Amino acid sequence: VDTATDKNGDPVGSSSTSTEVESTFDLRIDSSDIDNGKFTLGKEVNIDFSKIENGDIKDINTIDLGAQGENKLLNLTLDDVLSIGKKDGNGNINLTILGDSDDKVTFKNEAGNEWELKTENMGKVEGDKTFDVYTNSGDPTVQVKVEDKISDGITS
Repeated sequence: VDTATDKNGDPVGSSSTSTEVESTFDLRIDSSDIDNGKFTLGKEVNIDFSKIENGDIKDINTIDLGAQGENKLLNLTLDDVLSIGKKDGNGNINLTILGDSDDKVTFKNEAGNEWELKTENMGKVEGDKTFDVYTNSGDPTVQVKVEDKISDGITS
């Protein structure tokens, strides 16, 4: 690493190293990446659904963001959930997102397909976990349960 120096040869400015790299790449997920409907993200992985073709990820009923570090699912639309979700025996899609306080999930509203977190759907307990349950006005058969430790919200 080269260091900037002044006219006397003394170092100026600061030296730092970054472990963060931003890049674009092709994400290819096949059935071997999905274990019985569960897709687990690696350490510090962010998926922005506004930049993914529908159909790249499918037949999912659980996404686990719980690997070390901050993992994000961003701009999740109704079409994304319909594309990636696995229907149960009744034809409903119940997507569960697991994670911790380092993780983040954002839902994106679209005209006629708006996400909602009703008060009665906050803090739903299942076993040893608590969830916020999101529904969408565009399809009453869809529910997305987000573990309550995850930072979550709705964007326009």
